[in-house]
Amino acid sequence: MSSQPVYLRIQESTIPSVEMCQNGWNLTYNSNLAYSSSNDSRREISGIARGQSDSLTSRYPNTAVDRRLHCHPNKKMPSSEGPTPIPITVADFKETARRRLDKPVWDYYNAGADGETTINRNEEIYKEFVFMAEVQLSSAPSLTPTQGFIATSSSEKCLQPVAPTAYQKLVSDGGEIDVARACHALGTNFILSTNATTAMEDAIEALPPRDDNYPSPWFQLYFLGDRNMTAGLIQRAEAAGYEALVLTVDTAVLGNRLPMRRNPFKLPPGLSMENVKSRSAGGVNKARLLLEARTAADAKRVAQEHTSALVDAGLSWDEAIPWLRSQTKMKIVLKGIMTAEDAIRAVDTGVDAIIVSNHGGRQLDGVPSTLEVLPEIADAVKGAIPILFDGGISKGSDVFKALALGADLCLIGRSALWGLAYDGQSGLENVFHILERELSRTMALMGVDSVASISRSMLGRARENGFASTISYCSHPEQTRLGTVFPPGEDWSKDQAKRLDRLE
Repeated sequence: MSSQPVYLRIQESTIPSVEMCQNGWNLTYNSNLAYSSSNDSRREISGIARGQSDSLTSRYPNTAVDRRLHCHPNKKMPSSEGPTPIPITVADFKETARRRLDKPVWDYYNAGADGETTINRNEEIYKEFVFMAEVQLSSAPSLTPTQGFIATSSSEKCLQPVAPTAYQKLVSDGGEIDVARACHALGTNFILSTNATTAMEDAIEALPPRDDNYPSPWFQLYFLGDRNMTAGLIQRAEAAGYEALVLTVDTAVLGNRLPMRRNPFKLPPGLSMENVKSRSAGGVNKARLLLEARTAADAKRVAQEHTSALVDAGLSWDEAIPWLRSQTKMKIVLKGIMTAEDAIRAVDTGVDAIIVSNHGGRQLDGVPSTLEVLPEIADAVKGAIPILFDGGISKGSDVFKALALGADLCLIGRSALWGLAYDGQSGLENVFHILERELSRTMALMGVDSVASISRSMLGRARENGFASTISYCSHPEQTRLGTVFPPGEDWSKDQAKRLDRLE
């Protein structure tokens, strides 16, 4: 490893103590990363790579440093307020991540588009669906793994694979490697992002030997303007052993993520987009160059200069999917389906699965939450292909509600990142365990002994006026449309009836 100096910024008045180090922080150094802070009042203290002499302790001989742990360079130094309580909910992990991650990194992951209506609705919608629990004497719940190519391993009780998220080494040293190993340890799967900070081959090679009970990872793909570049990614993924290709279809351009624009970040020295390095310009994704264009002329210039590395915004259903089929034998999954009509088109074009997703509220603000559109998509697909789901899941009860409304499998995105930010692989494994315990507890309290027994009839939704007297059961598929639960006997409007006819 190089002995190139890296820099950490800490407040001179709060030189770390042994207790702080044992709480997860340490001043050994990683030459592959650089820590930066917008707090100019902090003084720089230099150190060199692991395995070399420690200049910090030589300059501060009374500072105790525990080399069993490390301080991630994109995390703030901890306060001296005492040990962080052990997280017992995903919300606890999120709060710890908010305090630890440098602000531009936090804003990148936590931001939604524009006024953040959709990202907030993704999270708040779960409160609108209520459990209609019936008293039953049932056996202990069994989280039976999903079958088929979206299977999870039977060795553990984990039903939430990790959705693709970019630049995971921004939140933990191992990044995508930590995700891969945590998913393997819990018997679930992960989807590697095109914009990963780990090469797709390295992510596969990091997995321990495994038998056929374990799922094979999937690779998320942006359809780039350069077809040869896109084909090269597909061929690499297939050769490396990925089982499915997840094509993101909701990102013709980046959504207007204001916090990210106000607090921009660049990948620090030593980190890069390892799968498509040509998409990065000076540590910035070239799609962001287009987002930052201030005039139509600027946008046109960026689009012309970087056509090959930007997402192809001119794709069509009739051309794109057949072309992908001609390039690979991997399964093809479409991520970003938000209407029943698009779900039917996906079935008709022969894709293997869809992911109901609005990109975590990061693309078009003002679209419905994913939970709202899930029932009508499930009714349209009618079991023809698996339906995966993401959007706002932070509790096991959220997973139950999504399964009840038609999902075959739920993904976690930000929740996984908060675990990584806390303690890498171990932190993510703890998130998995929390979600499993919460889902199992919800099932037990609902009198449900298997995932297969979860149904829409177990949920209700409060109407605007009143509560207990106006709960509407979701017993029939036609009662739920765009998240609106219609009471039994209430007529559909003419427009709704016409739209329903098109889906039959």
